[in-house]
Order: sequence, then structure tokens, then C-alpha cells
Amino acid sequence: MAAPLTDQEKRKQISIRGIVGVENVAELKKGFNRHLHFTLVKDRNVATPRDYYFALAHTVRDHLVGRWIRTQQFYYETDPKNACDEAIYQVEEADDWLRHGNPWEKARPEYMLPVHFYGRVEESKEGSKWVDTQVVLAMPYDTPIPGYMNNTDIIRRFKNSKKGSTGPVSFHSFPEKVAIQLNDTHPAMAIPELMRVFVDIEKLDWDTAWDITKRTFAYTNHTVLPEALERWPVSLLETLLPRHLQIIYRINQGHLDGISALFPEDVDRIRRMSLIEEDGGKRVNMAHLCIVGSHAVNGVAEIHSNIIKTDVFRDFSELEPEKFQNKTNGITPRRWLLLCNPGLAELIAEAIGEEYVKDLSQLQKLNELVDDDAFIRDVSKVKQDNKDKFSQYLEKEYAVEINPFSMFDVHVKRIHEYQEEPKSTFCSPDCDHWWEVIPATDLSEQISTAGTEASGTGNMKFMLNGALTIGTMDGANVEMAEEAGEENMFIFGMRVEDVAEMDIEGFKVFADYEDYIKSQEKVSQLYQAYEFCNEKSTGLAGAMAHDVEGLTEVDDDGEDDWSEKESPLIPSRPDDVGGASLTAGTNPQLVEDLVWRLASLNFGSY
Repeated sequence: MAAPLTDQEKRKQISIRGIVGVENVAELKKGFNRHLHFTLVKDRNVATPRDYYFALAHTVRDHLVGRWIRTQQFYYETDPKNACDEAIYQVEEADDWLRHGNPWEKARPEYMLPVHFYGRVEESKEGSKWVDTQVVLAMPYDTPIPGYMNNTDIIRRFKNSKKGSTGPVSFHSFPEKVAIQLNDTHPAMAIPELMRVFVDIEKLDWDTAWDITKRTFAYTNHTVLPEALERWPVSLLETLLPRHLQIIYRINQGHLDGISALFPEDVDRIRRMSLIEEDGGKRVNMAHLCIVGSHAVNGVAEIHSNIIKTDVFRDFSELEPEKFQNKTNGITPRRWLLLCNPGLAELIAEAIGEEYVKDLSQLQKLNELVDDDAFIRDVSKVKQDNKDKFSQYLEKEYAVEINPFSMFDVHVKRIHEYQEEPKSTFCSPDCDHWWEVIPATDLSEQISTAGTEASGTGNMKFMLNGALTIGTMDGANVEMAEEAGEENMFIFGMRVEDVAEMDIEGFKVFADYEDYIKSQEKVSQLYQAYEFCNEKSTGLAGAMAHDVEGLTEVDDDGEDDWSEKESPLIPSRPDDVGGASLTAGTNPQLVEDLVWRLASLNFGSY
């Protein structure tokens, strides 16, 4: 808990009394017209649909900003830990998706920082110095992310090619205030970069800097496929980031010294665990860098986490078993049920109340209604309405006519070599209209070869919307089957052990195909004999579709890096937070509903 605010600090708190609360539609109309005229400088004679979208988005953002500031004031007083989600993507060519701007972003030029590339490293008594570099200015953008029914907004910070942070004063307490989660190996260079900042700029000794860095980072592996286990050529780093390569070499030396001390005669183990691979040219194994530089490593489903412990990263798991954890992926019911399937969401609320929106385990109450004929008819009607809507969409947009009374057997997935693509399935990879596809689906295809799909969340989204599942025992399907019972799913194909044995003999892509066809025959028989019990699938989903929107905190012992914390209900009275003037009477539900619905509008490149 931070010390109480002084009078001077209280005066620094920003008053947001002038931001009107969303009590009625009239106030929204005023804000809409104000932004249309004075922000976009348009009137209704020349405004386009995109202009109307921007005007409404700016209106909603006004209210989000009020909650954002209130949240920041509350957090300033309570001094909580911050979690940084390091998901950085490499862009190979110009992308003009922001040519019209983004109404949800707030540029932060005051936090702009230089990012260095190329150059060379000079050694002196003061230490290493990276000189003669090419500099790119990195400007952060803040985007408010609304909490649900708690007046709380958090901030997600993005970077563009024009990074930024004020940083804590005490570096020894840095891991107590900052947690950086590495999503796969793409942002692995954050580890040597933080070391460079600590050692070269802040002048910390190496051992202290390394201890702080390891306690700051945690690593999530999302897939065992090669694209998430990157290997960067040493020659590239020598040219592009020479100082970082030096730091990686020193990290590796310390790491291998420890391995050699434990296994002095095991040369193969030392070679396998090195950060630098020698075969076929020198490369940096970024997954090994992430593991060595983090205090926690997790997979995203139970079966996947077991695979990385017993196979992919076995040497590391044997060395530090306490470091490896499982965190099964999850989904939010607000987007994947309330927004995309309001008919079903309302029907469920009428049957069991609205608490399920924040506690999905409440959906298990639907099991009590399985024999309620009236409820089953209502659920079936909602499903048919959704199928009718999607059929109309396909006919309008693609001139494709389908029978809305047929079974909708849907596979929404990127086409990938590990996916056993069935020709009979309607396949809609990366569909922009998922909220029309998912509610209309009768059968969800989750058909990856066992041991290749890390988790998957599409399986949960379909189940939450009343679709039954046909799939292999892979990814989160395993946990879904454990919770729902295999008898309530169409499970087919090999298990992980079978695939491993067949890999030795020579794996065949169609090894599961015959079993898949038999399962599809069972599906057809069931569909013809009796309509799918959609509400049963939805009820079972309550045990699986986790809401993981709580704040996360790294425990000092490193046992659970993702322990969920309930977001605090930010007070709305003026005197509750540091004496600041806060907006009273705001209707957070209306703001959040507008955010979700605006997010659903497809304006392509804005």
C-alpha cells in the first residue's frame, strides 16, 4: 500500500467533473453532434458512415477516459503491480490500416524514446558502449480497455514505428511492481534489452541486473510448432543488434557453467540446452532464451503443458521443475455470448438470472432444464433464428444459398498441415463475421492431430453458444471432455501416445480419417433422430470457458504467475480517491455496451 497522498499530490489529481455521465441517450446525442462538428469538422450533408462511427467512438471514449483517469488515480494511491503483455509483431511491409486514424488511441509523444539499431560496441573502464547506431523514435499509444460493471478502465500500450515508460525509481523492487509476460518467442529480445538498460545505462552490476530481469519476465508458450520456437541467425544479430548479442553470449555462458557443474560429463545435455545452436550455422534459440531469462514458464492447456515439460523442454523442466506451470486459455462471455448471441444470452438470464455473466459456473444450472420442453423449444428457436440470419448473410454477401434447416457443421481455423481438413465441412478461416457464424453452428470441428494444438479457444466459443463438438483429444478439448464427459462430445482418433508411436514408424496424415468418418455418421444419426440439445452444451461450457480478465500478479515465490485478481470497484463519489472530483451517476453498463457494439462494426481499414 502506498503512503497517503499529500495535499500537493491531491491537487495534481485531474478533475473530470466536466465529463458528463451517460445517464440518458440525450447526453450521447449531444456528445455525438459535438464530435461530428468540432472533432471531425463535418456536418450531416457531407458525413460518411465512417464519420458517424468516429463521432460515436469519440463520444464513448470521453466516458472511458473519465473512468481511465479515475482508475489511474486509484492505482496511484494503492500502488499495485503492473503487468506488461509483450506481444510484439514484426511487420515486413507498409500497412495503411491507420490512414484514417484510430479514435480509441491516445498518442503519448511525451514518452517517445529512441530505439537503436546497427552500430558497434566500444569497451572502456566505464563498461560497454553502443555507438554509431541508427535511431528510430518509438512513440507509445494508449488504448483504454473497459472493465465490466466496476467503473474501471485499464490501459494497453501499443508501439508504432515512429516504446515508452517512465520506469520505477528503485530497481531492486522492480519485479514487485512490473511483470512482463512474453507471448511466445517473438518478444524474446526484451530480455537482453532490459539487461542492457540495467547494465549499460543504469550501471547495475551484472548479477543484480540478471536477478531482477529473471524475476520480472515470465514466458508463455502457445504452440510447439516451429513458428513459435524461433531461431535467429547470429549473423543477423551481429549486424543489427551487436550489443544484445554480446549480452546473450554472456547469459549463455553463465547458464552453461551451471549446467556443466551439475552434469560435468554430459556433453550432449550441454549442447541441447545451450542458447546458441551450432548445427547448420550459428543461431540463437529464442525459446531457450525465454526459459533461462524467466522465472515461470507455462503452456496454455493441460496436455500442451505436459508436452513441453516431458518432450519439447524436457531438459529444462528436469533442471527446474518448479518453473513450469499450466494456464489453460480462456474466453470472455461478454464478447462470446452477450455480444455475438444476445438471444441466447437473454434466454439464459431469464432462466437462471444474470450472475452467469461474471461467473460462468452458474451456467451449470442449465443442466436442471434439460427435460424442460418449453425451455428446449426456446433454445431451439434461438438457434434456428441464428441459422436463418447467417444463411441470409451468405446469400447477400457471397450469393451462396444454403438450407437454414440443415446441420451447420463448421470448422473455423487457419488451414494448417496439422489440421485434418474435412472436405464436407463449411470452413470459414479467420471469418470477419464470427458473431454470425458461431451462434448458428450446430457442430464444432476441433480436429487437430493429438499433441499439435496447444489449446484452442474456438472450441470454447462454439460450446458456449450451444454447439456440440467433434474432435480429437487435443488442446483444451481434453479438459472440455473431462468437465463435460466424453459421452457429450464426439471424440475420435489417436491419443498423444498413439501419435508418438506412429511418428517412430512414420506418421500418416490420414491415420484418424476412418475414425473421423465413423464419428460423423454418429452425428448424422443423432441430428436426424433428434435436434441437438444446445442448452446442454452451453451449460457444460460453464466449467470450461474461463473469464480471465482479472488483474494478474506474480507471486514472490514464482509458483503462480497468473493468479487472478478481481478488479477493484472504483468509487464514484468525489471524495473517495485522493480528494479528486469524480463523475457521479455514470452508467457503466451503457458505456461498455457501446464499446462492444462499436468494436463489432466492420469498417475494414477504419
